Amino acid sequence: MLAGWAGTHELAGALTSAETALELLEEQGDNADPGVASFALANRIRADLFLGNGFDESAANRALELEQAAHDPPASVDDRMVYRLGQWFRYVDELGPAREHLSQAYRTALDEGDEASRLNILLNQLLVELWAGEVGVAEDVMSTLRETAVHLGVPTAAEVWQTYLDARLGKLERVRELAAEAEREEPIVDMLYLRSLGIVELAAGEREAADRDLERAGRRLEEIGFREPSVWRVEADRIEAAVGVGDIPRADLLTTRLERQTERSQIPWGLAAAARCRGILAAERGDAEGAPAALARALVAHESCPVPFERARTLLVLGQVHGRAKRKRLAKEALTAALGIFENVRSELWAERPAPNCNASRRDRRRQP
Repeated sequence: MLAGWAGTHELAGALTSAETALELLEEQGDNADPGVASFALANRIRADLFLGNGFDESAANRALELEQAAHDPPASVDDRMVYRLGQWFRYVDELGPAREHLSQAYRTALDEGDEASRLNILLNQLLVELWAGEVGVAEDVMSTLRETAVHLGVPTAAEVWQTYLDARLGKLERVRELAAEAEREEPIVDMLYLRSLGIVELAAGEREAADRDLERAGRRLEEIGFREPSVWRVEADRIEAAVGVGDIPRADLLTTRLERQTERSQIPWGLAAAARCRGILAAERGDAEGAPAALARALVAHESCPVPFERARTLLVLGQVHGRAKRKRLAKEALTAALGIFENVRSELWAERPAPNCNASRRDRRRQP
């Protein structure tokens, strides 16, 4: 239980507690309760993932087998492996399996009247659909999430995720309003509000505000001990914001750390984001060869990362790099592709950024009957 609690408060302690529990269970041999063993192993898997050691899928399958061998499953659906697998697959960009496991968990929670678990399942479904670019589906999930939170008497539990959704849709003033009113004592909750503020400020070109809030979000995660950037996905925006205010040494230091972290865990989003950040830095330094090479690596990684918004971000940078080098055709191709994705995922502020020529073509399309 301590390992479960510390998983969002103090990760090194969470891993130690989970490993100690597993050692005690091993001493019991065949007398060990498989349900308890599954729970302990699941918390070890989560702590390892959050600490940047990658997703141990074979151990996850073992935890599922142990849970199935137990007389009774955990009382809460969000303590069961079907939910945990849905969440973990989301972290590692396996959005199809994530969606399947979360849908199964949701049906079970409905059948059992487990309202509290529905809340956790819904927020993960929201993120799966938002990352997948299914914005309309994400809005429907958000509506159900809000209704469930109100029904449970905890409406504030939905507000942080509404803020996250609004940030991706470019609703700057609404995000600021929600963040200002929120209770943000818990470190992860404060980080989420800061992260939402930072991404919408970055999109709006408010560089100093974005850098301030994203830097604070990153430091919040460092306080807890998070070392896997693909879980909360703050670091790439944090780096871009640092470049935006001209703090190249800090951005370079953060990029080097991001590269090391993602090389260790090999999660597609992390690999793509790290390469994009290296491309941004190379472009800032006038490295005409290094920038497009890094961005080409990012696009390769994006092939395994089913998050169109992130691919559009990389295409945007690539188009800008080509534009500075007077490669007009390549610039137009990349920027037009980025614009199309931003429009499809309804990221209005990002859709205004590609380049004057792309924005002109966008306005032209609006004038057409």
